[in-house]
Amino acid sequence: AGVREDLAPRAVREVPRHEEVAPRGHERDALAELAMKELAGLSGLALLQRRHDDAAGLEGLGDVAARLQADEAGAAEDDEPDRPARNLGNETLAGVLRGDILPQIHCYRADDMLSMLQVADEMGFSVRSFHHATEAYKIRDVLAAKGVAASVWVDWWGFKLEAFDAIPQNAALLAEAGGRPVIHSDDEKGIQRLNQEAAKAWHAGLAEGIELSEEEALSWITENPAWVLGIDDQVGTLEVGKRADVVVWDAEPFSVYAKARLVFVDGALRYDAERPVVWSDFEVGQDAGHAEVR
Repeated sequence: AGVREDLAPRAVREVPRHEEVAPRGHERDALAELAMKELAGLSGLALLQRRHDDAAGLEGLGDVAARLQADEAGAAEDDEPDRPARNLGNETLAGVLRGDILPQIHCYRADDMLSMLQVADEMGFSVRSFHHATEAYKIRDVLAAKGVAASVWVDWWGFKLEAFDAIPQNAALLAEAGGRPVIHSDDEKGIQRLNQEAAKAWHAGLAEGIELSEEEALSWITENPAWVLGIDDQVGTLEVGKRADVVVWDAEPFSVYAKARLVFVDGALRYDAERPVVWSDFEVGQDAGHAEVR
């Protein structure tokens, strides 16, 4: 039942319905006060004469009052701001600016790397490593001064324009300048032979007269990658208190004939060349005992 238009006070008739845009708190108070004043102006006789016709109207006034109270009660909830939509991209950028995320930048050319370093300086964050970085040797002094690593291939060259100036001495030149080279690969086969890739990069430098120790070259696939990932306090070197991720080789690690004999992860033996676990869908679980820790 609604309020009869010919009986309801003007102020009440103007109160918006609940599904419409409701007035604010102070506006509701003013409307309610006007409504009560206009009702008070009606004589008792007039109310009695219209008692039957007004029943629905009074019920309607009750509905209006109830709506006003409900709106007032919900005002506190309306005052709370809506939770903003989550933006994972912005959260990532915020993490970079706070220093919680170590930026890994995919970049080939020297000019592109310099542009990115300029952006980093303007925005107040540090690039951790440029990846692929085929022209890192061109700006090796800048990278070394800023403490930015370069995660590079050894002899991938010419497969696209950005890689046209790639040279195999890239890592050695960067190391000679005091930088932090990393030998990496995004190839499923190359990633299995990073020891051989590091050996090629090391010998490419030796051939050009860049004197680097084997230990320093070994850091390109151990200590430096751990630093790039921000986990050098846990892995990357053989030190007391670290996680003991260790490979035992049967020859010099840089030899093409070297094979991994034992692999430990977190100090636990995970691979033994003398008792290899056969990985096959047809033999799942049959050789599980071979991988037990001794």
